Amino acid sequence: MQAALIYKSTTEIDSEDGNAMLGTIRKKFVDWAIVVVLFGGVLYAATTSWQNDARLKTVSEDIKGIKRSMIAMLLDPRPNKSEILKGLLSDATFSEGVKKFKAGNYTAAYQAWGASASSGNRDSVYAIVVATDLLEQKVQSASLSAEERTKIQDALKFAEKFNVREKAGSYFWPQPYKGR
Repeated sequence: MQAALIYKSTTEIDSEDGNAMLGTIRKKFVDWAIVVVLFGGVLYAATTSWQNDARLKTVSEDIKGIKRSMIAMLLDPRPNKSEILKGLLSDATFSEGVKKFKAGNYTAAYQAWGASASSGNRDSVYAIVVATDLLEQKVQSASLSAEERTKIQDALKFAEKFNVREKAGSYFWPQPYKGR
């Protein structure tokens, strides 16, 4: 009889300890889950903040270009219209791409526009589309040298990777913005 009481009491104690341990494990799991969720939120906020900072910098540079163009129009009796248009159109990377394209460095122009488009510059997306159309027409010319044809074909292959999409007359950059 006494052995039965001892067995019963130890079984009850084990059961109570098991429930207490299970409760402790649940509590620790919930605590860790909260920490993981909070850490993930902070990590996401930090990453997004960095990307937003890069986009704001690009917008700030664009606004400065617009202001400079307006000042030039107001002060100069004979303003250089092409320079004003460059200032109004876009950022420095876009303009760099235009210069490279005009110089015949097509792949370098695409690289500049791709970097600018990755930062959210829609003018660069459109420049990629227009340049691709121009080069596709130019490569069809019979008077084109073999060297120039190869250079254009290489540039067009490079441009294919951007995969710019058109929808209802607007062009879209399919890659996620990298915030450069």
